[in-house]
Amino acid sequence: MTLPRDVHASRQGQHDYLCGIYSLINTLSYLYDGRVRREKLMYRLLSSYKRRWDLFDLLTLGLDEEQMDHLIGDVLLKGHYARHYPLNFHTPFRYRSLRSRQILSDISDWLALPENQAQRVVILGTSWHWSVVVRTDATRLFLFDSLGIRSQRRDTFSVQPELKRHTLLPDAIYFVEREF
Repeated sequence: MTLPRDVHASRQGQHDYLCGIYSLINTLSYLYDGRVRREKLMYRLLSSYKRRWDLFDLLTLGLDEEQMDHLIGDVLLKGHYARHYPLNFHTPFRYRSLRSRQILSDISDWLALPENQAQRVVILGTSWHWSVVVRTDATRLFLFDSLGIRSQRRDTFSVQPELKRHTLLPDAIYFVEREF
């Protein structure tokens, strides 16, 4: 029996909504040059989530900003991870009404500051995915992403739902900085 050419095996993670969890793991991994033990961090994040919400909801619906805030506060800003992998999180667009162009410009400016030597990233929440932006140029965002996406064109993002391919959620954009 031969398979049709357009049939591909499902990949691990392809049918779940754990990209929010992976964006936190990828943030620490990127900012700390892969030194974080990813499996232990995954366990801690899932355990923290499970204490407040149903894991089935995480797998089928993904994270919202409230849940992301909880995981950051409960796991990354306390205890072991705060001591060994200190980070600062900022949500500069929360509760503000801005245009996509201004948001993307602010992201570029923040990542492009001269002292940025793999010490800053942006966790970017859209209506369907969480990703980590590591740098930008005039036309693209460059990602450290759980789906293996390496870059996205800037003109595919909008804050207006369904206007472009990616709907930006200003409340779900986190500026993350490693403390030196």
